[in-house]
Amino acid sequence: MSKLEKASKTLKSSKITNEEVGIKTRSISFTLKPEERIPITEWLKEVQAFFGIRTAVTNSLLNLYQKDDDDNELITKLDNIEIDVPQPIYYTYLDYQQNQIFDDMIEGLTVKFAIHLIANLSHYSEIIRVQASQYILQLTSIFNPNILSDNKKTFENIILNIQINNDIYKAVSEFFEFIGESLSRVSLALVSGLECFYTYIDPLVRGICISALTQIINKNEKIFIKDDNMLSFWNLKFSLGAFTKVSNSYPDRICSIHALNILSKLYINDLKLTLNIIQELMKLEKKSKNEIKEIQNTLIKIFTDIHESVKDDKLKIEATYNSVYESFKDIIVSNNEDFLDLLSWAIINFTKITNNKKKIVKESPSLQNFISSLSFQFSAVQPLVRYGAVVCLYATLDIFPRLLLINPELMILIVNGLTDNDYYCSSLYRHIFEEHTENHINITKLIEEYQKLDFNKLDYDFDTRKELIDNQDKIINNDIYTENLLKMGIEISPNIHKNQLLKYANVLEFVSTKECIKFLYLIKYWGQKEKRIDIYIIQALISLLVNGELEIQNKTLDVLLSLIPLFIHTNDKELLFIWTHLRNILVNHQNKDNMILVLIKSLIQFPFDRLPDESLKDLLKIQFTLIFHKNPNIREAVYKFLDYSYNIWKNQELKFQTMSILYSSIGDAKEKNAILVLNIIIKLSYNSVLQELIPNLKDIKSALEKNNNEELILQYPFYILNLKNIINKSNAIQINQNNYQDLINILFEDFMTDKFWEYFLENCSDGQLVKPDEFNYSRFFIQTPFFISILYSKFNIPPPALNDISNNTPRNVMPTSVIGKRRFILGYILCNMPLTGISDKTFRKMACITLIRCCFRQIVLKHKVLFRLMEYVKEKMLVSKYWIFKLSGIDIIKYLILIKLPLIGQCMMAQFLDYTLDILHNSPIDSLKQGALLLIEASTLIYPKAIGLRLSDIRDAVRLMFIDDNTYTTELASRIYDIVFSIVPENQIDEFYKYLINEISLITKKGLEAMSDPLISNLNIEESERIIIYSLSALGSIKSKLLSGPIIRELLKYITSENYKIRKVALKSIFIQVDNLNSIEKLTILWIVLPLFADENYSVRKTFNLYLKNVLFSSEILQNEITPHKEDSPSLTSKTFESILKESDTTLLTQKEINEIGNDVEKIYIKYYKRQTIEEMEIQESLTLPPISMDYIPFLKAAAKKICGRVSNQKIGEIIYFLLSFIQSKPLKFASYLVLSEFCCYHDESIIQISKVLSDLLYQEICLENRKLIEVSIISLYNLSEFLPTAFRQVLNTITASNEKCDGEIYAIHSLIPLIKENLPIVAPELLNSYLPIITNKRQPLQKRINAVVICAELATICSDAESNSVMKAILSFINSFQNNNEKMKIFASLESIFKYFKLNSEFGLFLIDNARASLMNSDSNIRNYSIPTFNNLHTSLKDDDFLWFIFHYLADPVETISERGKMILCDDKYFTKYNLSSVTYIDEKVKSTKQFLDIIKEEINEEEDDDNIEITPFEYEDIYNCDYYNSNARKKISEMYGLSESLFKYKCRKLKKTPLNNFDSIVFVEHQEKENDNNKNIDELNKLNCISILHHLMKQLPDTTSSIINELFDYIDNIIGYNTANTFNGNEVAFYFSVLENLIRASDGINDELTNEYMKKLQTLINNLLKRADDIRKYLFQKIEKSLFFFSDYIDIPIVSSEQYNLIEEIKKESQEATLEIMKTGKATKLNKFENTKNEFNSIIENENEELRKSVTISMFALALYGSYYTFSNDCKMNDLILGYRFLYNILKDKHRGVRSLVTDILISITKNHYKIKNEFTNEAVVTIKNLIKIIRKEDSSLYYRKIDILNLICNLSCIINDKSIQHETIKILLDHWRDLNDEIRIVSINLIKYMGEYGVNEILNGLAIEEKSDNKNALNIMVEIASLMSNPEYTEKAELNDLLNWYFDKVKEMKQKINN
Repeated sequence: MSKLEKASKTLKSSKITNEEVGIKTRSISFTLKPEERIPITEWLKEVQAFFGIRTAVTNSLLNLYQKDDDDNELITKLDNIEIDVPQPIYYTYLDYQQNQIFDDMIEGLTVKFAIHLIANLSHYSEIIRVQASQYILQLTSIFNPNILSDNKKTFENIILNIQINNDIYKAVSEFFEFIGESLSRVSLALVSGLECFYTYIDPLVRGICISALTQIINKNEKIFIKDDNMLSFWNLKFSLGAFTKVSNSYPDRICSIHALNILSKLYINDLKLTLNIIQELMKLEKKSKNEIKEIQNTLIKIFTDIHESVKDDKLKIEATYNSVYESFKDIIVSNNEDFLDLLSWAIINFTKITNNKKKIVKESPSLQNFISSLSFQFSAVQPLVRYGAVVCLYATLDIFPRLLLINPELMILIVNGLTDNDYYCSSLYRHIFEEHTENHINITKLIEEYQKLDFNKLDYDFDTRKELIDNQDKIINNDIYTENLLKMGIEISPNIHKNQLLKYANVLEFVSTKECIKFLYLIKYWGQKEKRIDIYIIQALISLLVNGELEIQNKTLDVLLSLIPLFIHTNDKELLFIWTHLRNILVNHQNKDNMILVLIKSLIQFPFDRLPDESLKDLLKIQFTLIFHKNPNIREAVYKFLDYSYNIWKNQELKFQTMSILYSSIGDAKEKNAILVLNIIIKLSYNSVLQELIPNLKDIKSALEKNNNEELILQYPFYILNLKNIINKSNAIQINQNNYQDLINILFEDFMTDKFWEYFLENCSDGQLVKPDEFNYSRFFIQTPFFISILYSKFNIPPPALNDISNNTPRNVMPTSVIGKRRFILGYILCNMPLTGISDKTFRKMACITLIRCCFRQIVLKHKVLFRLMEYVKEKMLVSKYWIFKLSGIDIIKYLILIKLPLIGQCMMAQFLDYTLDILHNSPIDSLKQGALLLIEASTLIYPKAIGLRLSDIRDAVRLMFIDDNTYTTELASRIYDIVFSIVPENQIDEFYKYLINEISLITKKGLEAMSDPLISNLNIEESERIIIYSLSALGSIKSKLLSGPIIRELLKYITSENYKIRKVALKSIFIQVDNLNSIEKLTILWIVLPLFADENYSVRKTFNLYLKNVLFSSEILQNEITPHKEDSPSLTSKTFESILKESDTTLLTQKEINEIGNDVEKIYIKYYKRQTIEEMEIQESLTLPPISMDYIPFLKAAAKKICGRVSNQKIGEIIYFLLSFIQSKPLKFASYLVLSEFCCYHDESIIQISKVLSDLLYQEICLENRKLIEVSIISLYNLSEFLPTAFRQVLNTITASNEKCDGEIYAIHSLIPLIKENLPIVAPELLNSYLPIITNKRQPLQKRINAVVICAELATICSDAESNSVMKAILSFINSFQNNNEKMKIFASLESIFKYFKLNSEFGLFLIDNARASLMNSDSNIRNYSIPTFNNLHTSLKDDDFLWFIFHYLADPVETISERGKMILCDDKYFTKYNLSSVTYIDEKVKSTKQFLDIIKEEINEEEDDDNIEITPFEYEDIYNCDYYNSNARKKISEMYGLSESLFKYKCRKLKKTPLNNFDSIVFVEHQEKENDNNKNIDELNKLNCISILHHLMKQLPDTTSSIINELFDYIDNIIGYNTANTFNGNEVAFYFSVLENLIRASDGINDELTNEYMKKLQTLINNLLKRADDIRKYLFQKIEKSLFFFSDYIDIPIVSSEQYNLIEEIKKESQEATLEIMKTGKATKLNKFENTKNEFNSIIENENEELRKSVTISMFALALYGSYYTFSNDCKMNDLILGYRFLYNILKDKHRGVRSLVTDILISITKNHYKIKNEFTNEAVVTIKNLIKIIRKEDSSLYYRKIDILNLICNLSCIINDKSIQHETIKILLDHWRDLNDEIRIVSINLIKYMGEYGVNEILNGLAIEEKSDNKNALNIMVEIASLMSNPEYTEKAELNDLLNWYFDKVKEMKQKINN
């Protein structure tokens, strides 16, 4: 067996045979002509050799027709085939197909080989494909000798296409189109053989065989039409179904589809076959886009052929059309939706073709019949079948819309279809409905609104999702929209059949939930269209209402309620039947909130007037029960129903019953509902007996609304706010009860009262408290018991009878048992009892207050009620195991004490005091301890004398609370502790005082005694300090004039504590006690504590300021606000409340006392805090200042003036002693110095001592630690000197006493200079001479010398000229001692403000001017900025040339702040008038806001430069107090964002004086010395002009100056190019020179064109030389690298391109190996060192040349930027010059440097943008440029490499600017082509440029991105298709850029739609 035969067996073959897929075979036979046998034999011989096989027949043939030699040659060829040479495939698969047998004869072999050759046209090798096609052509020429000569050129092209595999199917089809007819005699045999490949596994082979087969049949149609009932066409049809069975991939299936297209005319007369083909084509699964297009083409061909075949036969035409439509119906199946994808299209196109291609058909009986025949499909169970029917309907109405008018019943079908449960069916029905209801305005409006809102639902990005959230209330829900459509659709539809609704109702119980809801929708809206409703339908709905699922019940109720208007026609029994079931829903309302809500809202329409009164009363009772529903919306609906129903009740009793329900609902816990109830009651009360109650109702409502708007802190505060109003309301009802008897009778009916009792006290045992952990408190958040309990108690409404079976006592008779009696007396008060155990503070407090309030009848206290309440408190609450009840009991007692009841309050205080103290000792509950403390506080305030005997016990108990973990507990204890010590009787004061002193002493000393005290020994630091703080506070509360002195002396020990809290409380206590002293002692103490006014802590300073404002402290406030009881006496009663409260007694109180019920101490504290807050706002000005500063001194002086003054001489020493002692303490150290200086201002006799203390501080070392100390010394000395002028000389002598001048002394003298100038100028020379040596002394620190210069300069202003000259000489010597420019600049900067104080001599002036000139040419903008003050002071003495040199450079400076400062020099009238600056008219056109070319290069240079030199900023401005930030817009925006008022930042925004040291560092001199500028008018004029305009004006007048300055700059640049080495090259320096030059040349535009052209030519020459130099260096480097290879690693793979290179590499390797061997053998490294030296030398050369290259390129880019800037912004350059410059730049695009090309590209774009519209000639130049670039990129694309980026960028931008549609089209095509470029960077650029063009507004981009695939314009570019293609390619890497492009497009579309909508 040959190798090829072995290989062929390995080929995969399909397991599917033709017979299995329905393809039949035929018998084939033909005979060759005698003259054809010899050439056929020759042909067989060659083909046999081609395939490499032999058979018996071929051997016999060879024997007959060949010679032996030939045979041997053939065998040799067959046996010597190389395995790696491409071999043709011999398809053994053909033998496998048993349905085809080829006899081993010459005819059979001919056919067999021909078929194999056709199959081999799919071979992977182009050689095999060409040979196979040539053999086929050779065989054809045997049958038709003339075919080759007639079509030679055609066959060459076809074979070429086959060779290159270009659309192989098409090529094969064309091939057989030409040769098919010549093969007519073997056509049947060939087709039969090729049909065998229908089931072959290789799709390429299948496709080629089908293509060949198709053309053979097409060219021999007569043969095949007659052939065996058109078997070939049936086989072709069956082949379509075989593809999916043979393989998973079938790209060749399109060949079979195309074959049916080509052959349609041959089989069209067989209608059965044709219909089968139509169905087969439409049923194909998984159709590709190309297949769909081909199927559509084929079907159109078939439809056209069918129409053409029968159009003239009127008898046959209708039957044929009906058959085709029937075939469409057969496609609708339930198991494959692929069948339906072409159904709509097929119906529309077939109808168009059969109606002469009309777009709209007016009449079509066959189509009408077709729709009518789909009735089964429309109602089918399978969704897919229904969908298919709807598709048919959609297509029919699209082509035949008149069908709806002919058959209006279809509208019913469409409308009902809107509720189809299948999404696709309902969506399509909805689409049909929307399309065919355009004439109905309401429907159209609804559709437009929905579509508009639906657009907001797009959420492809964040913005639209946010928009969706913002507009979600406006967006129509899809279900609601469908329901609205259904409703409107039914309105315009004909009436449904009468029995149809009944049918819907009958199936409700037997269908799924979805189906049931669908039918309910239909019943709802079709039912509303009926005039009356069948009772059987109602029964069916009620059945669902009772037994259905919850969802169905809700919907059923909705349907039932919608039919209420039809109940008018029902009889009374039916109506009562319906109401009975609706009532049951209201009664059984558990877990049916939505149903209840809907039902109540809909009851308004119910015909209640036809119901009996019993049912109406029952309805109101049900409504009453619903006011207790947990859903507030349901309660709201009930109130609204009651409001509505009030006016429809005819019975007055029903009206009062309604009002009673509303009154009962006043306590609704939902504020909104409570306000609604009140509004309804007020409205219904007008013009009725209840009108008198309206004012009280309005009061309650006002309080509620106020609370609702203000959002108070408490959770349910309106009950507390409204308690007074509620009681007034109850009193009003009680007083005028005769007028409201009807209301009262119903309001107090047993049904209502029992309901409240049951509701509030459910699961509560009589006489027992509830268990808070188990009790359900949620009911109190629905309805509250406060109003009801107060109202019922006012009327003494008895509770329900006891549940005892043996007890038959009526409810209004008091039971005899203790529990029953208490229950009867308390009555509905007990409804509040469960709330005393709730954890909610507000509810619990309200319950306690309500319990007390219910004991009163207006202003009369009922003793029996209070007695039962207190009995409950004592026996149940206080002994309960739940602490919350204990707390409520304590609170009730506290409120009763605060009412100040006669005798009762004191009894309760005495009776429960021990219980309260026990809680403090033993209870672990924080809230309970706090409650006990509050009760003690109330007791001590109301009965301070009576409780005196128990004060020691109270003190000890409260003292225990100091170490509690709860902060509020300890603060409360401290408050009470103060009160306890403030009410101590005189006989106990000493004891209590010693108690405090001893305790403080024990804690502070920590001795053995403290260790033995268990209360103190275990204290931690925090607890110890807390006890000290509270004890000090208590010391201040002791009221004893005798002890005030000792107490204050004790407190003074603690005002220096490091704990600010201790200092604060000690200060507060001192202030309380100090008023008890005599005036002398008081002044002394206040002077001693005055340092605390400047304390470092804010709260301490605040305490002092509050004292100055006379604000009382807490203990004083309480005792002022809560006065003791009138009956308070030193004796404590022993009576109990049981002995005092008699059942028959009452107590009469005043209304004021009644109103005090519920008030407590906390309210007083709230008042105090409000007052304190107001005062704090007033003192914020001083509190927000830093205490140690010049700004704070006035406030300190004001405080001293207000509370201090001059003291006697005996007290001076004592005060100074204390103040000096405070210096040792950290907190008061600095403040004490300030107070010392202020004290000295009042007592000048202490000046020597105090000034010595202050001046000694100046000799500290200047460091961070001592800085503040020196500052406070200077501030104090200044304060002392300013307010004691007579002692100023003494102060100066004290400061300057030392011979060694320290920094502190210099700083102090500097701050005192204003006072020296004003009060003591005589000492200036002496001081100057003492500081002058410091300037020239090199041993002194630099900063000290600079400071000395400043001082001397200031002093020189009040000295003679001789002293001034000496100062100047010293300064000159000082500056010259430095060589570093940066150091000099720092010194100049430090001294810039002193030059105005000198008359500068010539030497010093020239020195300064030279430095200023050098500074002005420095590239560092800071250094240039420093030159301005020097020039400012010296410009008047300069010559005109020198002055103009400076002015020109300042005006041309690239830094705007420098140029603006330089411009202001010209505001002097002298220069303003001289240069006629008022006549400046030139306007600079350069856009400052955009980055220009030089700026771009500067950024690149700065990124590359290493930041070796640190920039010196000698006066870095420090905003110490954040004043600048608080004044900034950024802070204001933040404040506005968070709604913060600007008043909060009033004091933070003010500018504060700097501290002396900071003031000196920044060299800010006295402001009043600065001259006011008299040139304001000139300044305003100059501010209107920019610097370039002024420069242009000056250049016109001074051409010589202009020329010299510009040439000077060119010389600077030439110097850099020629002399600067690469190592010293400074890119920033070059950037600066070119920036100045750019501004100068730009300013000279239009003045002298010839001179400007010379400058441009200079730049051209400069650019060309630099670029050539760069190119030469580049070439040199390449040569150097190539020769040395720069590769020294043996392992790097180097591509060898020449023998010379190879030898060089070998030589380097050899040297390296020899060096290594030398080290190994001898240990020497001579060769290795030589080798390394060579390498290092080469590296050095490369590095130097690289720097030279960088230098050349950088300077050339700056020159190019300047060149481009001129032509971009020049308006006066000639057109010829502009075009020449443009071409010059264009030629530079060929440069090899990417940066240069990129810059030139930007320049060309800018020039074009600025000039193309203005100058037509230039526009032509730009167009030519674009066309040249397009030619270049098309011809030289592969050789451009990275140059393509610049060319693409330039083409894109220029085409956008010029706006030529054809050029833009070409540009887009080029960019799209480069999306597939090999270079990823070019791909990215081309994608971004497409986006850029879109952003620019090129419409073709937006059109190309539109998703529509078809376009009428054949040249239109479909960018979206290209994107889709690339996105689907997994290997494409630029998908992120494509996504950015798409996101931009979607944003653009969204923006356009929004504009349209707006």
